[in-house]
Amino acid sequence: MIIMSHSNQGKRLIRQLGGIDVFCIAAGAMISSGLFILPGLIYAKVGPAVILVYILAGILILPALFAKAELTTAMPKAGGDYFFIERSMGSAAGTIGGFASWFSLSLKSAFSLVGIGVFATLINPNITDWQIKLIAVGFCVFFIILNLASVKFTGKFQVFFVILLISLLILYISRGTMFIDANRYTPFMLSDKHALFAAAGMVFISFGGLTKVASIAEEVKNPTKNIPYGMILAFCVVLLLYGLVIFVTVGLLDKHELAHSLTPISTGGYKIFGASGRIIMAIAAIIAFITTAN
Repeated sequence: MIIMSHSNQGKRLIRQLGGIDVFCIAAGAMISSGLFILPGLIYAKVGPAVILVYILAGILILPALFAKAELTTAMPKAGGDYFFIERSMGSAAGTIGGFASWFSLSLKSAFSLVGIGVFATLINPNITDWQIKLIAVGFCVFFIILNLASVKFTGKFQVFFVILLISLLILYISRGTMFIDANRYTPFMLSDKHALFAAAGMVFISFGGLTKVASIAEEVKNPTKNIPYGMILAFCVVLLLYGLVIFVTVGLLDKHELAHSLTPISTGGYKIFGASGRIIMAIAAIIAFITTAN
């Protein structure tokens, strides 16, 4: 949802984003429902092998990662998918691709905005459906104003919240390892490899935000270096966080509790820190949805 504006018609965009901005935009776009909602649903299908599913889904995103990194360094222009498709296949295909990309981003942003309100109910259970919608609309207006103001300021906003989110997840991992029950990892495989690949398809979208950095390539300083390094670093860090967080969560929760939970990380936080842990991880989820929506 990052908006780019020209100071004057026909002039190039100002390159204001550095490597840390690229890393945080890519990482923030990945960590959201894929971590805070999906693990319980995937666990219900494959059991403890959910850890392997996330690693497999990460491997499947690698061709897209390398392709987008190559394209954005060769043609660091605003527009992302639209620009690449328009240049290679013509304006008609570019228009279709551009609308498809915009539509997918709109749905992902809308889901993230609603997710902010939904996880707010873990902090205040008295929040109504109307208030959830109001929270989503409020954040939508806020992000529009933020992105119109300055892409540099938007980048700093993203950096702050992504670093805070990663810090909370590291806290969850470090403290959660003390409460793990090794018996919860056996049997590890509850189904065959076909079920693993089907589950990986569900998880694959969790890494989709990685390639959206291509849309802001024209506003990145030294794109030949910062874009591929930022994308690869974001991929490695997020894949590691996914694996470790889910590993800890599987070890914390009983199989029936995890398989029927739509807020598994918040439930895991409750096991570690008590009621305050549920709130802390709900805040982490809200931050994750904020960085994705932004």
